[in-house]
Amino acid sequence: DDFSIIAVSDGHGSSKHFRSDVGSKLAAQGSIEEVRKVIENDFDLVNSKENPRKIIENLIENVYKRWKNDISNYMTENPFIKEEIPKDLDEDTKEKFFGTDYPYYYISAYGATLMVGVMAEDYYFAFHIGDGKAVFLYEDGKIEQSIPWDEACYINVTTSLSDTNAVDNFRYCYGYKTDDERFVEVGVEKNTKITKKQCESDNLLSNEIQSKEAIEDTLEYKSRKKTECIKARVMAIFMGSDGVDDTYRVGDNEESLMNLYRDFYLALMRKGHMDEAKKLIEQSADKFAESGSQDDVSMAGLVRVEKNDELIDYFYNQHLEARKAKELEKKKE
Repeated sequence: DDFSIIAVSDGHGSSKHFRSDVGSKLAAQGSIEEVRKVIENDFDLVNSKENPRKIIENLIENVYKRWKNDISNYMTENPFIKEEIPKDLDEDTKEKFFGTDYPYYYISAYGATLMVGVMAEDYYFAFHIGDGKAVFLYEDGKIEQSIPWDEACYINVTTSLSDTNAVDNFRYCYGYKTDDERFVEVGVEKNTKITKKQCESDNLLSNEIQSKEAIEDTLEYKSRKKTECIKARVMAIFMGSDGVDDTYRVGDNEESLMNLYRDFYLALMRKGHMDEAKKLIEQSADKFAESGSQDDVSMAGLVRVEKNDELIDYFYNQHLEARKAKELEKKKE
């Protein structure tokens, strides 16, 4: 089947992540290759005997292992040298990069976030670790952040590929078409590591569960909370690093971000000229970096090329209303 993939990875800015530019590049490249490999090998999210959640979680694990392996290979060819260690790091931290007491500490130098999105005719899925935002535009005009948010990501704090429990910190969502042409969408939070004892105390394990396998399955199911609902078809998925959403004021953040990606969709679909739309997106990115958050900005998007005039008109009217509201606000100031 035809499918498209995007990946956005943002390297961390603090001193101990001094090779995060390499880490983010390897994350984006490796994740696309791993996802492509799986999908091209008789991938079937809907009709597989295996649970879709299991398929995606296995894929996440493969992506993470690939990243760690790529980092290890890069380290073999490019070992740390004293001169590249940032001077503002304390001596204990510097020693961790060269000493033998912390053999895997080198991974933190490559710390980065990662978002990956896939869209095909009958399904879509996306997974995410760290900050930044993924925005989904639906055929009925709804615009949502469908991947569950991680409350551990706030201000300058974020989860990371370099965390020891990175696989558990991934969140994801997926959707697939049903026989009546609607889409079932499932959002799955990060693994909260619920123990058997906690499950028993919360009456999450019934007395009938006896086997070790059944207990493990129940624990896995309960430790990753999920939501499930019927949705319209996804028309676009946009992903941006935190340099995008941090551009906006806290109170306006969510609405402004959704307006931004709605306008990107309109630019792509109304102008009918990819170069013009690309120019608009690049100008926006430059504006964010210069006068917005002044952080690195990375964005990617997947858009269905088929034209939906009703949706375009609906989004365009929203765009006009938002512009009027902005003009009124400026007059009040």
